[in-house]
Amino acid sequence: MKPKVTTPLLASIGAMVMVGTLFLSFYVSTSAYRADGTGIVLPGEVDKAPVADTEVQHKQDDGLDGIKITPDNVQQTIASLDRPDAYSCTIENTLYYGQSSHTISRRQTVKNGVCRTDELNPSGSIVRSTIQSGDRLYAWQTGSSTYYEGKAGAFSVDASGMLPTYETAIALPRETLTEAGSVNLDYEPCIYVGAQDGGHRSVYYVSAVTGLLKRADIFEGERLIRSSVMTMVSTETPEDSAFALPGGALAEGIGNPSGTE
Repeated sequence: MKPKVTTPLLASIGAMVMVGTLFLSFYVSTSAYRADGTGIVLPGEVDKAPVADTEVQHKQDDGLDGIKITPDNVQQTIASLDRPDAYSCTIENTLYYGQSSHTISRRQTVKNGVCRTDELNPSGSIVRSTIQSGDRLYAWQTGSSTYYEGKAGAFSVDASGMLPTYETAIALPRETLTEAGSVNLDYEPCIYVGAQDGGHRSVYYVSAVTGLLKRADIFEGERLIRSSVMTMVSTETPEDSAFALPGGALAEGIGNPSGTE
């Protein structure tokens, strides 16, 4: 007689698969930004990567609020920007390889230090979701009645969204900085900082309005190999229901301390 596959067992298997997918996303997002050549570029395709013809043109300007931004003060200036306690945004990451490219979209919603990240399919529908509240991580597939809950460990919502942050720009070693200044990006004043590490060059743009990272471009030589762009930014405070888990309970840190209704 064949053993029965119980509902709890199926739920456990589903949770294990979900967590594996999440940590694969974490690995992909972090390794793709490494400057030691271990990022996501297909073998033999590096020399054929598309030329970076979408790079933002930097022009000399009068600085930001009368302050001229230079490599010497750019990180301190970025650190001093005001940032909203609650916001939502869409993140689009485009990987370039060979003559092709692939875009990965995420939607992030933040409130009270709790961050929900939704993975979107090409039509904009949610495929899977994660919520991180401190060291607590929740994850589930769309349509599922169950969810994974556990410690976040090394996992982070920024890695889940596959987006470097303004902290990434602040943490750049001073000796790697090659340029800095201010520029209008999509009619929004931004502070930019560029860094060179071996054969890789990175440029980060931080909004002077929200204090959040607006765009990051990674180059290999003069070829753009990855671009991360934050769009559809809203600083309106999200409803608590945006942080509801399958079954209706709220994530820890939202609504009440216990995370239950």
